[in-house]
Formats: sequence, C-alpha cells, structure tokens
Amino acid sequence: MMNFIIEKHLLLVANGDKNALKNIYDILGQQIYNLSLSILKDHHLAEDNSQEVFLKLFNETKTFKKGLNCKAWIMSITKNNAIDMLRKQKNIIYTDFMDKNGNDDSNLLKDNISNFEANTVSKLSLKDAMNFLDDCSREIVLLHLDVGLKFKEISEFLNSPLGTVTWKYSEALKKLKKLLNE
Repeated sequence: MMNFIIEKHLLLVANGDKNALKNIYDILGQQIYNLSLSILKDHHLAEDNSQEVFLKLFNETKTFKKGLNCKAWIMSITKNNAIDMLRKQKNIIYTDFMDKNGNDDSNLLKDNISNFEANTVSKLSLKDAMNFLDDCSREIVLLHLDVGLKFKEISEFLNSPLGTVTWKYSEALKKLKKLLNE
C-alpha cells in the first residue's frame, strides 16, 4: 500500500508537482536521513545528503519506471549519493599523524582509540552500539528497522543473497545484545 502511495507521488513529481515531493518527504524524510546518517556518520552531511536526494528526486523522477519498488529506488539513490559524498570527502581530507620527530604515529593513535572503545562499550546506548557493527550489518539493521524494508527488498537493494542478509541481521542483533548487556 505504501509503495503505491509513493509511486503515485513520484508520478506527480515527474509531472512537475512540487507538493507531491513534500508528501514524499513527509513519508520517507526521516528514513532517508537515518540511512544517510548511518553511512556518513555526521549529522550535517546526512542533512546535506537528504536535501540532495530530494533535489535528485525532483530532477530525475522521469527516469523512474512504474511498477518498481519505489521505496527501494529512493533508498538506492540515498545510499549512492551518500557514498559519493564520502568519496568526495576522502579526496579532500588528508590527515597525517606525526610525532614531534616526524615519525608516523598513527598506530599509537589507533591503539588509544581501541583501548578507549573497549573501556566504554559497557556504557553504550543502542545508537552508539550500532557503530560497533560492520558497515554492511549496520546498513541491514537500519534498512530493516528504520526504513522498514523486508529482507527480500534489502537483498535486492544490496545485491546480496537473501540468506546472507538474514544471517548478518541475526548476527548483528546478537552482537548488539551482547554489547548492551555488558
């Protein structure tokens, strides 16, 4: 039913109806932001990505093929745009960790971060615990719980076997439970 409503609004947007875009925002705006945040891990970048997604929707809705899973199509645009933002950031930001003698000190920094993470795991909220999942598992959990996609839709969206998606989801929940109970 939801897919039908979103498709109806997408077709109206394709015909230039800006109010239909607002309706899509009302339906999926929070989910688009949540997926953006899970990938970008920065609130400002997630907001920027969400805005760019809606601009793309307005400009590229004519490429949408009726009958496809609208929500998955929009989430795919969200994911791809967020990944593009990360790539652009990696090309811009270069950081060197040097000690006072000019030697590479990045391993020391990594060790300190690992020790800090190990000491604070027991004090985590669910949101913080999600950061301890690998990117793929976190994305599966968010797509299922936040976005509301079914495992089959997630499988198609990630181009991954259904069994792998359900297994990773199950393992992620076990890890989250363990992290939160420590």
